[in-house]
Amino acid sequence: MKRKPLGKRLRFSIFERDCFTCQYCGKTPPEIVLVIDHILPVASGGTNDKENLRTSCEACNQGKHSKVLGTDTVNPMEALRRHQELSEEQILAEQLAEAIKVREETREKIVNLLCGKIDRTVCKKRNVTTIINAINEFGVESALSWLDIAANTVAHNHPNPPNETDLIKYFCGIAGNRRREVLNERYPLG
Repeated sequence: MKRKPLGKRLRFSIFERDCFTCQYCGKTPPEIVLVIDHILPVASGGTNDKENLRTSCEACNQGKHSKVLGTDTVNPMEALRRHQELSEEQILAEQLAEAIKVREETREKIVNLLCGKIDRTVCKKRNVTTIINAINEFGVESALSWLDIAANTVAHNHPNPPNETDLIKYFCGIAGNRRREVLNERYPLG
């Protein structure tokens, strides 16, 4: 059967009916280029009637080729909802990737700081986690000032570079004292 050209008005009305959304994958411009797809291909006797036309992106239309996929059209609002969900998931994935990057950068800074305090090139992962947990609980300024206090106190008591275990024990003691102070402020006795 010979293909009849679609008029601009008909093409636009199909795009508008389908919310300018590919009815197969749910994508919208400018990410993709929209085309009109024949549900029943012209090669199989399909016509240019509105009921036989749907919005498609070039990639989906080319992938479908001349196959008949069924006559149920995707609800345009459902396609729009699916597209919005995918967009939200992509945004969340990007935010998660950024948060992971920031977390790793923070961990690296803490490793470098702790290693500098004990004059070593490596430190124990659990000690870095202890410091990061204190930062999360009390804030950066407090936790880092306690690390300085712990390093200075341990260095003052030992002539060699501070021992990592002693430094972390002292740091945890400071954090524990502060935790008790906060609890006493919130729930005073008597």
